[in-house]
Amino acid sequence: MKKRNNLVFKECKCSLSISSTSVNMRTLAALLALVLVISVNAQYGVTTLQCCGEHYSKTIPAGKVVSYSTTSSGCHLKAHVFKTVAGKEFCVNPDLAWVKKIVTKLDKKPSAA
Repeated sequence: MKKRNNLVFKECKCSLSISSTSVNMRTLAALLALVLVISVNAQYGVTTLQCCGEHYSKTIPAGKVVSYSTTSSGCHLKAHVFKTVAGKEFCVNPDLAWVKKIVTKLDKKPSAA
């Protein structure tokens, strides 16, 4: 014990010991997991699920819609996503007549390849 200014200090020869084998195994396991994730992504690609929370309630003029996509079957709400000339995207109900008409028009349009 050391005494300084009426305070008592205890000397402690404590050590925190983590074996190097344990650290190396953890590092190896983490590295292996990372390689696995990267290889799966390289093989199958990273996909993002585009889903809609609700359908847009107003009619969009056909001349404003330049393209569309369909939401994934994994989404809870079936929808088409219309992209307008302004670059905005709207989720619309694919069962509505005006939506079907625009989709038919876009499908007939020759693609710019």
